[in-house]
Amino acid sequence: MFYTTLTIVFVLWFLSGWKKLDVGWKGQVLYMGKRQPNKIVSEGWNWVWWPLEEIKAGDCRKRIFTLGKIEAITRDNVTVTLGSTIVYQIIDLNEYFSVEPEDVEKGLDVARTEAIRSSVRDKDLEQILNLHQEIGKMVKIAIEHSDWGIDILQVMISEILPDPKMAETMALRKKEDLEKEGQQTEAQHFANLVNFFSGKEKLTDKGPAGPNLLPELAYEAALVHLGKTKQKKIASNTFGLDKNTMDALVQVVMARSGK
Repeated sequence: MFYTTLTIVFVLWFLSGWKKLDVGWKGQVLYMGKRQPNKIVSEGWNWVWWPLEEIKAGDCRKRIFTLGKIEAITRDNVTVTLGSTIVYQIIDLNEYFSVEPEDVEKGLDVARTEAIRSSVRDKDLEQILNLHQEIGKMVKIAIEHSDWGIDILQVMISEILPDPKMAETMALRKKEDLEKEGQQTEAQHFANLVNFFSGKEKLTDKGPAGPNLLPELAYEAALVHLGKTKQKKIASNTFGLDKNTMDALVQVVMARSGK
């Protein structure tokens, strides 16, 4: 009876020493409540000398920590709002268990805030708006050496938004720039047409030569091509066109207009 009881006690004791860790988790063995730096166990079933030993578990999977938006001031004194997300992973349980999990996230928040503001204050607004990846990399470098037992895998800058009034001003400026660019393109195209009709140059390397018109007629032909005036104006006797020249000119204009 004694041996039977002893056997049952031994079996129960042995079974109680098995501890299971979920997938992606690791654990540090504690001996009488004290951490054992060299005793790290992995996911699955692990056995310890209960009750002297136990396992303190930590989630070592990748974690995505979305931080609140912060404001920063650019070199040209414009306020921008940035949103960011940090991806990190526990790599040293002994170091990680030296701080509270919430302290780690607070520390990451403080470190990334300082890193972002330092990066932004060195650049103008126009530069900052397109530097999502670059700022993310700079922030990663600034905080990845923090001694919290974690590895910073990635810092993603989700958005960079200027002050609403400045954003409106920038939109108007962009619109004006596009309109100006369109006007310059149209003016250059008109000049190319005038040169073509006056016989000075081809529109394309493999295209036909122009009809070698007088400057006034080349100008009129370019207007007709762009739809700025009617074709019959080219045939006006004001310019004294002969029939062959007039027919050739009309054919060129019709071909270029796709009519």
